[in-house]
Amino acid sequence: MKKTLKMTKWLLLITGVLVTVLGISMLFTPFENIVSLAILIGIVMLISGISELVSFFVVDREYRSGWILASGAISLLFGIWMMFGKGLPSVAIMIPFVFAGWVIAAGVTRAIGAFSLKSAGVRNWGWLLVLGILNAVMGVFLMYSPWLSALLVSNLIAFAFISHGINSIAGFFSMNRVGKFFRSLDK
Repeated sequence: MKKTLKMTKWLLLITGVLVTVLGISMLFTPFENIVSLAILIGIVMLISGISELVSFFVVDREYRSGWILASGAISLLFGIWMMFGKGLPSVAIMIPFVFAGWVIAAGVTRAIGAFSLKSAGVRNWGWLLVLGILNAVMGVFLMYSPWLSALLVSNLIAFAFISHGINSIAGFFSMNRVGKFFRSLDK
């Protein structure tokens, strides 16, 4: 256990420092990260589309919603286009527009799908309607200001990396205290 604890805390420190440095470097090169962002968004769209399609087919027929099927198919198609489109340069240029289109389509299909939930007697369907509408409005805003949205998304990812890195570094120092606690129990 002592060896595992020691290895774990050092891995936390190393990854924490590396992820923090990556996040800081992303803040200074946000537009250069757009290609990486295109790949990440494409993967997320693929996973989202697949999970929605699987959830549609796993549910009993009486509870299936065509809107979930439509949302899954749209997400999957956007993901395939992002990953296997006309090359990374065109995808990088189109990221804000494709992402905004996906957000609008997902918001609209979810808002309409909320009415299916209402007719099925699901409580709190109104929240899903409101969130779907907000999602679509957010997509329209992203479509209106594509470079600003690309910059914001890139910087949010950078801050997430920095936060994760600092958390890992803090974990290293807290594991030092945990190690001292366990050593005091061995005495």
